[in-house]
Amino acid sequence: MVVIVVDKDIHKNLLTNFKSKNVMKHFNVHFQQHGGMLCLLMVILTLPSQSLRAQDYWDEVAQMPFSRFLLSGEKVGDLIYLMGGIIPSSATTTQVLAFNPADSSFQPRKPLPKPLAAMATAVYGENIYLFGGIPWSQGPPSQKCYKYVSSLDQWIELPDLPTIPRGYAIAEVLNDKIYVIGGLSESSVTTYNLVEVFDPVVGKWVSESVEQMPTPRGYMGSAVLNGKIYVFGGGTPAPAYAGLSVVEYFDGVNWATAEPMPTQRYGAAAGVLDNTVYVSGGVLTGWSDINVTEGYSETTGWQTFSPLPVDMHGHAVVSFGDVLYAFGGVAGPLMYDDVLVYHPAASSTDNPLIGTGLKVFPNPASEILSFLFENAASGQLTFFRPDGTTVFTETLSGEQQHEFSVAGLPAGVYFWKWVGKKDESIASGKVLVNR
Repeated sequence: MVVIVVDKDIHKNLLTNFKSKNVMKHFNVHFQQHGGMLCLLMVILTLPSQSLRAQDYWDEVAQMPFSRFLLSGEKVGDLIYLMGGIIPSSATTTQVLAFNPADSSFQPRKPLPKPLAAMATAVYGENIYLFGGIPWSQGPPSQKCYKYVSSLDQWIELPDLPTIPRGYAIAEVLNDKIYVIGGLSESSVTTYNLVEVFDPVVGKWVSESVEQMPTPRGYMGSAVLNGKIYVFGGGTPAPAYAGLSVVEYFDGVNWATAEPMPTQRYGAAAGVLDNTVYVSGGVLTGWSDINVTEGYSETTGWQTFSPLPVDMHGHAVVSFGDVLYAFGGVAGPLMYDDVLVYHPAASSTDNPLIGTGLKVFPNPASEILSFLFENAASGQLTFFRPDGTTVFTETLSGEQQHEFSVAGLPAGVYFWKWVGKKDESIASGKVLVNR
């Protein structure tokens, strides 16, 4: 990060020069007010080089209208809803945005009933359920709960959390019930191991007792994997703010312990792709942000994957198709507005080819789309629209990597097909073109 104090005239000239020289495409550039000074905050995103992108990688695809962290993100249908969070003025926001991955656009939706951050959210059917949260410097944690009806763009108040108000809890759906787990008290001085169960069908809290989480904690990552709720890491109470490595899972009846995370942390975010939970970012202890991405599978245990482009915590991660989207986050004094996409490495089941080892990246693409073969390949590559209309057909002769521009194509979904000349290998797939 580079921080430069500038006045308003210099700010205007810098912004003009940055745009003319395409600096904004390669760096995250933010101008923020700090006290009476206007500061330029420039973060270099160390995205993978083109030659490495055949493996797993993170890619930046958009920017939110403004920076924030401790927001919630949930997928409903073809949209990702982003709710609340802390904005650069250190206030909580009521803003709700619907992000469309097909064209990387944002549309406003009905605001939250009250400003909130660090709330627990989950999706059941076409509705988003929200539990608790914190108003940051605007009061104690919330005990309120709400349901967002996406078809009506409307928030409906639900019964309060049955025990205590809290933030930094997690919520997951299992067997048609929503489990609200853990959390932190006001000023984060107490961690909880509470497990409370909400029935979204009848709209009430379940009165039967449930086994509590073995380790009290808040600000943890979570995901449902193979019919179990997994809880990853989390933090100890203030003032220590130490990250945990403990991993525990709940099958609806009992809790058990899984292999600990290789990197202890709190403030990480988790998302599931293909039976692997990817845990990214977080804080080791105190305020030592990290960019580590680690993945857990019940069959292979923990593995290390490509790190986030920058150190961060408090970001929201949402699974969407075969990629993960990450929104916002914070590291020290710097708050992010970036929308990042994580692409896992292609496996033999992703591309069932005969000896070509074809990788297609980046996906989504905005300018250049690359086709990378394991060895030099010859054959025919066709790119076409969903209605079957051919955009182009190209013949390759002994090429290992072929690139073409999608900059002139309208945003949307496209399909490709490869037919090898010698081994008659066939592969096909889809690509999102963003604008």
